[in-house]
Amino acid sequence: MIINTDAPIKAESYGRVRRDKELWHNGRTLDTNLFVFVESGFLKMMIGNVVFDLKKGDILLIPSNTFYRPLKVSKLEYYFIHFIADVTTENRETLHMSFNPTLPEGDFEFNYWGGHPTVKINTLTHTTNNDDVRNILNKIASLNIRNNEQKLLLDCYLRELIINISDQITTNNGVSYNMARIIKFIDENYEENITLSNLAKKFKLSESYIARLFKNELNTSSTKYINKIRIINACRMLLCTTKTIGEISESLGYKDQYYFTRIFKSYCKTTPSEYRKNRIVT
Repeated sequence: MIINTDAPIKAESYGRVRRDKELWHNGRTLDTNLFVFVESGFLKMMIGNVVFDLKKGDILLIPSNTFYRPLKVSKLEYYFIHFIADVTTENRETLHMSFNPTLPEGDFEFNYWGGHPTVKINTLTHTTNNDDVRNILNKIASLNIRNNEQKLLLDCYLRELIINISDQITTNNGVSYNMARIIKFIDENYEENITLSNLAKKFKLSESYIARLFKNELNTSSTKYINKIRIINACRMLLCTTKTIGEISESLGYKDQYYFTRIFKSYCKTTPSEYRKNRIVT
């Protein structure tokens, strides 16, 4: 969801709810957006035809006019906010900055222009800084709205919450925070036995969620990405070291040299031996 932060963002209702096992409805479609933050417990929610498993610290954002239905809950505590916002197409400008070097030491002046008026939020966000989210939700919960000033504060806190969540999931490379963490781990540990199951355990995310990250953000699978990184490093070792094909295969995490050769050929259209022979100048 891409939210236009230049347009009004207004909360219509909010609250905190506890549920043990009972489901509170059999599915609905609302004309407002819905924010859900899981404080504790477990929630399985269907949005459209996609099922999401949420646990403590997870955030779910359901766009307006989208069918959703709770499927299962267990000792669930959650915050919710129904809100209205302008959901728009992506329109991003580069943010420019300059500073004034003529000021005396200790004084400073920064000037900004450009930038973009939108924030992008995934449907499901595994937050990395729950304290920031909880602090904003606690400020919202402390409001006793009886006048316009309190309602303005509510809308300001909601805007802060949306920007905070967007900041947590966005990186300079244009991928989500969790995707960036997983990529960094694979890039630095490609020689290990990395599986989707292992990634899920390490990052405390579901396998289905990680699989969706690879598909939606990189247009590939975790296995294909791991193989790609290994083959990139294989090419480097073939050209820059005197290791045998078997030694390179083992150092990359492949237990079977013939399997490594098959994977290498699928990416480079040649065998490791031919690659080395054709690119080394004597």
